[in-house]
Amino acid sequence: MNNVNKATRPPQKIYIPPDCTDMGIMDTEPDYMVQCPKCVKRIIDVYEMPVCMVRLRYKCPHCKSVIIMPLAPVLGSE
Repeated sequence: MNNVNKATRPPQKIYIPPDCTDMGIMDTEPDYMVQCPKCVKRIIDVYEMPVCMVRLRYKCPHCKSVIIMPLAPVLGSE
C-alpha cells in the first residue's frame, strides 16, 4: 500500500547537550520544583536557574497535557 496522501511532519531539531564534566547524581534538594499548571503535580526540578528566559515545552506524565512554560532568571539573587 502506498500512502501518497499521507501527511508528513517536518523533522524536529534535536538538542544535544554540551559535554560537561560536572554531570552526575544530585544528592541535594533542588532550588525550585515546577508544577504542572493543569494538574498541579510536580513535573521537573530546577537546580540552577538560566541566565536568560527559556521556554520549556514538556508533556506532563500525570495528566498527559503538553505544557509550554517560561523559565526566567531570578532577579536580584546576586
